[in-house]
Amino acid sequence: MTSDWVAASVRARAMARRRAGAGACRQAAACADLRSALRRLDGTAYAERWGVDQGLERAQDATLRTVLWQLRVLAGWLPASGTRLLRAVAAGFERENIL
Repeated sequence: MTSDWVAASVRARAMARRRAGAGACRQAAACADLRSALRRLDGTAYAERWGVDQGLERAQDATLRTVLWQLRVLAGWLPASGTRLLRAVAAGFERENIL
């Protein structure tokens, strides 16, 4: 493995530490209201872009934008040979961002 792939994998692991995870997502989905669900996700990368008093549509938009931002950051760390795969992953998010 070359140094550029090592750098990208270190960055990806650092980003993954702030993900919500399956358990937190299940707990948020089981909440009775949106405010409780968003509070369950405090401390994740997604919580930085939303407020507790916003609607579902804004929370969904903030979550999609967070994922898109993370993909863009990761793309900056990848070697040129890895960007094709990441472009394919990010295409749907980029499309939604434009629309």
